Amino acid sequence: MADLRQLGVYRFQVDVNNPRRLRLRATYDDVMGDVTADRFVDAEDAQAILRHAIGVEPLESFAVEIGEVTGNGDAPTSESVSAHDAAWVLRFEKGLVQQLPATDAAAVTGERAVFLSEPAQQVDGTFMVPLNIDQADGVLSGEFRLQIDAEELEVISIEPGASLPQAQIAATSADSEWHFAFADASGTTGRAALAQLHLRASMAYQDVIDHVELTSVELNEAGVASKIAAARPESAFLYPAAPNPFNSSVQIRFGLPEETVLSLKIYNVLGQQVRDLSAGATWQAGIHRVTWDGRNDAGQGVASGIYFVQTSAPTWQGVRKIALIR
Repeated sequence: MADLRQLGVYRFQVDVNNPRRLRLRATYDDVMGDVTADRFVDAEDAQAILRHAIGVEPLESFAVEIGEVTGNGDAPTSESVSAHDAAWVLRFEKGLVQQLPATDAAAVTGERAVFLSEPAQQVDGTFMVPLNIDQADGVLSGEFRLQIDAEELEVISIEPGASLPQAQIAATSADSEWHFAFADASGTTGRAALAQLHLRASMAYQDVIDHVELTSVELNEAGVASKIAAARPESAFLYPAAPNPFNSSVQIRFGLPEETVLSLKIYNVLGQQVRDLSAGATWQAGIHRVTWDGRNDAGQGVASGIYFVQTSAPTWQGVRKIALIR
């Protein structure tokens, strides 16, 4: 026998009176990250790892062994192969890391807040709901669970966020629960949209967020401390009141990107204050709902007519017209 890895070429003679049989035995060593066994470490491997992480298509045992590329130190298990491994496969493909398993997949310090933002309506009537993070530095991967009201909303897709357009995403659902994971090679910085939910609904855009709840977050294989924050808008905004016109009560909604002191007052058409619903209170970041029952500050019901809702903060003011019909 000859080892062609050493010789490169093996010569022998054969003729009709001296038959010879040649058997060529070929194997190749497993390549770290090549879970699809196609001899390439690329985006297909990252997608396979993501689908394994959310339980859609579990990897075979050999792929589990080479799919754990973040150097956890322990023997790889099915549970230890995560979206973060997919991120480092993508980093290897793009030449951002020279070898796998990674030797510099260190944890990133600091706690990050993850939250949904207000929907943006598209020209076709569907909605995009961004999933944002307050500080994206060092975040390359994440796994998330959401409760999405299947009776009110249709999920068209879960897509990469505007801040990570080249990210890989895999998603699955069971009843109203959605589980998805993302991985990106280079990440981004600052406040960023990690993903966005593409939804279809027959309701006003300000009501969509009431039917979506972020329930679980894991960033960088739990290497980054994370918390779920209340849904908040990109900038301060006073939504249209509902119902409008109203008879007995009206719901006033406004969104704040950060904590601020804000007054919320009702005025009549003469510019006279009718009701102070805030008393200059400090409001947390998020989307807030306040109900006005059609009474003034003295507790008396006001007459039918046109009124104005005004929100005032140090750097922002909003006004909406409402109609009361008794």
